[in-house]
Amino acid sequence: MIAVPSSERFAMEQKRTYQSKLATVVFFSISLLVLIIFRMVYSTPIEIDGDSVGKWFSAESLARTGQWEGISNDHHLLRWAIIVPQAMVSKIVPGRYESYFVLPILVYSTFSILCMAILLEAQQKKTWAPAILLGVFLCADPISHVMASQLKTVAFGLFYFAFGVTVFLRYLKDKGTWWLVLSATAFFFAYGAHVTYVIF
Repeated sequence: MIAVPSSERFAMEQKRTYQSKLATVVFFSISLLVLIIFRMVYSTPIEIDGDSVGKWFSAESLARTGQWEGISNDHHLLRWAIIVPQAMVSKIVPGRYESYFVLPILVYSTFSILCMAILLEAQQKKTWAPAILLGVFLCADPISHVMASQLKTVAFGLFYFAFGVTVFLRYLKDKGTWWLVLSATAFFFAYGAHVTYVIF
């Protein structure tokens, strides 16, 4: 048996690690693109209710005037972790109904990817099948169609929570303090989406 020099073993291990990371990035990039396209095709019409449309109008007003007046007297409109990002979208796409759908689709698609990543990490990347099945389930779930198309607190709260968990898992691995700070910030934003997320 021929012994492989330690430098060669190290190089081979580095190459395998790089290829594994590259495969993961490609997988999740393609998955995110597929999810976004799926959500665009199967989005639901704008819900005419005080909550979702109210947040959209508040964000439109904030983007247009830069003033918080008139949107701070209703608990439905205090969801700053939804309204502020939506105001940024409204600033880019002003006065267009399409701006209502952009953020929810991106947020819920990214939430789905984060859940898939957490599941993949939990099983130590042994197989892609459970993560793919979870992505399919989140696409097929009827509630997801609503969550992914509307300015609902649940979608945003779950996104911030999943992001916080993902970053916290990175903190447990790398022990970097800024990972912990970023995780805590994500949980705080989950609270900003809805007060009930203060539990995290």
